[in-house]
Amino acid sequence: FNQVNIPENAHFVITGGGNGITSEITKELSRRFKGKYTIIGRTELLDDFGVILGDDEASLNNIKLEIQKRLEKANKKVTPVMVQKEFDKLVKSDSIKKLLESIKKDGNSAEYLSCDVRNYEELKKALDKAVQENGPVHVLIHGAGVERSRLLSQKEREEFNEIFSVKAKGLCNLYRILDKRELKIAFAFSSISGRFGNEAQIDYCAANSFISSFMSML
Repeated sequence: FNQVNIPENAHFVITGGGNGITSEITKELSRRFKGKYTIIGRTELLDDFGVILGDDEASLNNIKLEIQKRLEKANKKVTPVMVQKEFDKLVKSDSIKKLLESIKKDGNSAEYLSCDVRNYEELKKALDKAVQENGPVHVLIHGAGVERSRLLSQKEREEFNEIFSVKAKGLCNLYRILDKRELKIAFAFSSISGRFGNEAQIDYCAANSFISSFMSML
């Protein structure tokens, strides 16, 4: 960053930034660089529960019970898997809300846009909105990714396409849409698996190999 002429109050666009390691990196960037942060991901923000989730086990169990009661109203049979799936959505949504709060506490503006980076039109609509509100994008960080380890004999074509395209097609769409004249720096998260491979991760390895090759040409 020190070697790049990034304007004051720069516009950061970060895909996959709502959860995991990308979220932690975004928090650190927010502490160091004042700017406007647009976070893009597939998770939909939920408003079902007004409180931010804590670490109290009893409270979390109560929320799961609430989810179960809600599911029972719409389904004849409710399984633990169904409850956990809805709870996981809530956890991801909560993580995004906490990230946005953290960025704003640092004195920056923050917005989350839910869209699928694989869908060109959907992504363009989201980025057009971000540019209209925050100006041209100066910093791009493509951290979106999915990993599901499964042997090739067990891997469905649809799953391969999903895991490969989130990284690869997502990056291509971002590159097509963003104004390269304004973009000062771009990062994309790859993995050592893209270089050396990894058992049961052929799609993930291929995606990371593509990311590394594409970025080396920029």
